[in-house]
Parts: sequence; structure tokens; C-alpha cells
Amino acid sequence: MLNKKFYSWSELEDELGVQFTKKNNRAKLIRRNIEPFYIFKVLKGGRAQIGIDIIGYREIEKSVFMKLCEKVCGSEVTFPEEKTAEKILKVLASEDRTILNNEDIGYEVPGYLERHTIGTYIDLFRKYGILPPILPKVERPCFSKETAEIFSTTFDPNKYTYYAVSIKEDFREEITEVEYFEMIKFMKSRYSECLSEYLHVLDSDDYDQEEKEEIIKSYSQEAKKNAAHDCMKEYGGIPKKSVSKFLTPKALEVFREYLSIKDKAA
Repeated sequence: MLNKKFYSWSELEDELGVQFTKKNNRAKLIRRNIEPFYIFKVLKGGRAQIGIDIIGYREIEKSVFMKLCEKVCGSEVTFPEEKTAEKILKVLASEDRTILNNEDIGYEVPGYLERHTIGTYIDLFRKYGILPPILPKVERPCFSKETAEIFSTTFDPNKYTYYAVSIKEDFREEITEVEYFEMIKFMKSRYSECLSEYLHVLDSDDYDQEEKEEIIKSYSQEAKKNAAHDCMKEYGGIPKKSVSKFLTPKALEVFREYLSIKDKAA
């Protein structure tokens, strides 16, 4: 962006990264690179034009899409690519994609977008209030009133959609919160059982401390795999959870006419 000051033609060449030698090239430069963005005055030295004086800045007219985004957010928003943001938002608004991962959502976008790109825009939509934000956990111990056993040290204020995934069978399906925690409990139990069985080998004095740490790490990974495998056999999938990837009520209302979407909030 140019500063509010006088620029000679050579200084403009350096600032804008262009070169021009003829008068008509200067006119083209002004029309394309100066007029849309700046309030300016061409200065002369005698009869010859010697440069331009930047007096102020023009407000760039924003698209309807960006105006609606800012209406939801209540402040200015920016995206790496506006058209990409709009394409992804149309996909997320057309159907609740919460239980899909970013790679799967990428396949739903016309022309395909890779998962890192989808993740970047979803994070921005959450930041701007277009999608529900992921709330930070709160330090709050939770314990049994009967036994004083501590269940957890934090409180999670997020509302999740729970689902089961089977990579082998290639499916994802929504489950209840009760089913999710039942599967989590099953996997934790199987993990502990498997790890205890594996660690019997460390009862001997055949290993030094460094070797034991490496063995424990390896056994822990193997125990997790076995727990997941047993959960697949028992329940048909492994448990997952996700914060909503569907528009917030406010965003749904603001974008309803623009995206011609049905009422998903009912």
C-alpha cells in the first residue's frame, strides 16, 4: 500500500514493481493500480508530469458475501481467498457435515480442496462466529460424592456430536452420548488389560531404564491398537466426537436468503 505522500514515476516503479517508459503506460498504471484504491493528484514540473501525490484512500466495495460475514461477526473479516471461503460455506450450509473429517468435506467442495485448506477456513468460520467456536476447558475437579474419587480435573463446556467410525467398513454414523462413553470405557479397560499383560516382561532385570522406557512406549502403542481393534469387533466402530460444523443460528439467519438454505435449526 502506498503512503500519503508524493511519488515520482521512478519511485512508483519501485513501489509497485512495474516499469513504464511511455505516457500511455503511465495512464494504464494509474487506471489499474491507483484509481481504484487511492485519492490522488498528478503533479507537473512545468508542462511535464513528474509524478503523483497520494492524498487519501478509497474504500473498496465489498462483496455481498463478505458483508454478510461481517454482519455475523460484528467486525471486519478476512480470508486467504474469498471465493474459496464461499465455496466451503455453501457445502457446510447445505447439510450438517459435523461427523465428516476435513478430508471428506474437501471432496464435497467443487474442484476438491485438501484437508489442511478446509481446516484453515473452518477455524476462521469458528473465529468469526459463523460456526460454533471450540470453547476452552475450565479447571474444575469432578468427583464422586460417595467415594470422593476424582473423575476429571477439568470441565468441558463444548457441545459435541458423537459418532462411530469404521475405516475398514468405510462408514461414519452418529451415536448417542451414552453409547460413546460406553465405548470409551470399553477401550480404556482393554488398553489397561493389554498393557498389563505386555509389561510382565519388564519384571526381570534384563533391561536398563532407557530400554524399559522404549519398551513401555512401544507396548503402549500396541495396547492402543488392540483396544481399538477389540472395540471394532464389539461395537462395529471406534468412538469419535466433534463440535458442530453447521452454521450458528445467527449465521443461518443472515445467510438464509443468500445461500437459499432450508431451516436446519428447527
